[in-house]
Amino acid sequence: MRTSLYLLLTSLLLLLSWACSTENNTPLNRFYHQTTAKYNGHFNAKELLRISLKTYQDSRKEDFYTLLPVFPVPTEKEVKGMLPAIDTAVVKCAKVILNHSMPTAENMFYKTVEYNKWIDENWLTVGEAYFYRRDYAKARDNFEFVKRFFDKDPSLYVASLWLARIDIEQRKYADAKLILDALNERAEIQNDKKLTDYIPFLRNKNPEAGPQMTKKLQFEIHRTYADLALRRREYDAAVEGLKLAIDKCPDAKEKARLNYILAQVYQQQNQLPEAAIHYGKAFKAAAAPDIAFNARLNRAIVSGDDRLMADLQKMLRDAKNATFKDQIYYAMALMELNKGNKPLAKSHLTSAAFYSNNNKRQRAQAYEKLGDISFQDKNFVFAQKYYDSSSRFITEDYPNGEQIKSKATKLADLVKAIEIAQFEDSVQKIAALSEKDR
Repeated sequence: MRTSLYLLLTSLLLLLSWACSTENNTPLNRFYHQTTAKYNGHFNAKELLRISLKTYQDSRKEDFYTLLPVFPVPTEKEVKGMLPAIDTAVVKCAKVILNHSMPTAENMFYKTVEYNKWIDENWLTVGEAYFYRRDYAKARDNFEFVKRFFDKDPSLYVASLWLARIDIEQRKYADAKLILDALNERAEIQNDKKLTDYIPFLRNKNPEAGPQMTKKLQFEIHRTYADLALRRREYDAAVEGLKLAIDKCPDAKEKARLNYILAQVYQQQNQLPEAAIHYGKAFKAAAAPDIAFNARLNRAIVSGDDRLMADLQKMLRDAKNATFKDQIYYAMALMELNKGNKPLAKSHLTSAAFYSNNNKRQRAQAYEKLGDISFQDKNFVFAQKYYDSSSRFITEDYPNGEQIKSKATKLADLVKAIEIAQFEDSVQKIAALSEKDR
């Protein structure tokens, strides 16, 4: 009995030892090393990155006074808190590549064949980790290797896409566009219904046809293209990219955010009906609360619909919006200005400034708009005072902050002259009166 047990254990150890070898390309060896590479490396590392990025996303605040970024990426300061998770992810994947690549090679960059189908995913994860670490040189090395070595695998496209994102971050916009154009061309070929049935044939006869793309990958290509277009301020191209990305977006929350960005672009281009439509699509239950709230406000502003004014007044009465009264009043003021109702608009702007206790940007905007109205009405005394108030609350990222400060300074001399003239006029009128009337 003991002899049989000994033989069984010995056999199992020998089998395990055989399976651990990276030099034997057998089903058992591949199963062992692929399972280890998938879960010990790729899966665990991706989870570390996912949780780290989610923590960053949950803690960051969107700047709704500007076009939202398609890809919010942590800054050098913000990424510091993510470094432990990123570095651990790199170590996990690096160990897998070193110990479970089949066959083992003295220099991985000069291998000729790979039998472990999860090794490329580990290379990609290392590249992604370096990207978020803002070490673009190392990230590029990893993605270039995947693109060169795994050219018959969909990883080729993923690596190319990440290379485009690196180029965008480094402002190499022309290089990024070349990559994205090539990826879009490949996607269009594969999406052509006339060629769909022949894709396997084309791949067998023509290696240039390449591996099949997933819908999610095509979504990421369009989203990256939109990001590039927005950074280059090519708004027509951005609209096209955002529309295609929205069409293929697999996540309802992200789709709402992309609709919000598309609405912002339309609003900036003064295409207000289209902006209203997409703000409406961004105002969905699946949207992030701040996206939904701002979409609701902006939809009312760009549409000018009186029924939506009632919606803003309803928001004003809602206790949960107590801290956002300044933004609601400001939206109501813009709607009234669009209708030509200046007195009511000024009243709402005054309320917006009053309730902007913790929102300097909103208070500066309210005073600026009050200054603009007074200036248009040639009431330069009030205009100067409003611009001066606005300049005291201007933040560093305020788009036309220097112009407002300049207006306040230049109008100050005019206001001083006006006040002196008014004082002299009143004094001379009194002096012209009889002693009894004085």
